[in-house]
Amino acid sequence: MRLGGEMLMRAGFRNVVLPVLTGLMAVVAVLPFTAHARCYGPAKFQTCENLNDGARIIVAHEGHNSVIMGVDPGTGHTFQGFATTLGQTTYSSNIDFHGRVSFESLDSYAPSQYHIEGRNFDKRPYTYQCTILLGCY
Repeated sequence: MRLGGEMLMRAGFRNVVLPVLTGLMAVVAVLPFTAHARCYGPAKFQTCENLNDGARIIVAHEGHNSVIMGVDPGTGHTFQGFATTLGQTTYSSNIDFHGRVSFESLDSYAPSQYHIEGRNFDKRPYTYQCTILLGCY
């Protein structure tokens, strides 16, 4: 599993990732995930499991900052991510198991509407508009 905008498309933006990002931006908390993932622990340090693919993610929060660590269940490879929220924008940087870096910004410009842009692990730029009802396009 990759963190970043392209991962959002594959992971099911509406079902798993959007509730996490909404929580990060609103109250810097991962809850609510949805019925497709299960999280345990207090809001400052949670362990979450994606019920669709078995991916396990650890999320730690402090103020407007979050650290995400996880394991891809298909390969056993790890990934790490860091996010900080300033106003309506969340900035993240991610490292995959090869040590490649991706960057992303997520702007919340209206309730349940987001603009995401960044550079993936292959250094290719991407841009998405996302809504809670339609997903990303």
